[in-house]
Amino acid sequence: MAPLTIAPATPQDTSEISALLARAYAGLEQFYPVEILKPVMPLFATCNHKLVASGRYFVLREDGAVRAVGGWSEDAPGTASYAPARGHIRHVGVDPKAGGRGFGRDLLEAVEADAVQNGMTELEAFANVPAVPFYLALGYTRLGSRTELISGQYEFDGVDLRKRL
Repeated sequence: MAPLTIAPATPQDTSEISALLARAYAGLEQFYPVEILKPVMPLFATCNHKLVASGRYFVLREDGAVRAVGGWSEDAPGTASYAPARGHIRHVGVDPKAGGRGFGRDLLEAVEADAVQNGMTELEAFANVPAVPFYLALGYTRLGSRTELISGQYEFDGVDLRKRL
């Protein structure tokens, strides 16, 4: 087995992160109509520099290759909404060629550990439809379905989940 590392992302990782996110989210075409995905894919497949700068966005590498990415923030995505001790999972993606090998689980465990070290007692996620079983398998509870307004203009259906840490 090749060596795995999980570390905070750096500005030098942004192009690799964006490339992985593009590959990871390309699979959404099986679950959402093209008219929904076309405007949001450039947003989904672009590294969030603010998350990287926060030190709370992580890269999992296998033998140097980026296989999974993701992180957390205290504020809810797209808002300034804040609840004490509640963090929010952000921009998770796993290389589809590496799916089923536990990289997503390993990455999310590191994200959760970092959130706990920073005083969080629970994490919430707004997951796309195919990601819901992944979060449920890791102990997240389904709160309900909703439509998120991406960038204030694009409706995207997903599921809210929460986990007590």
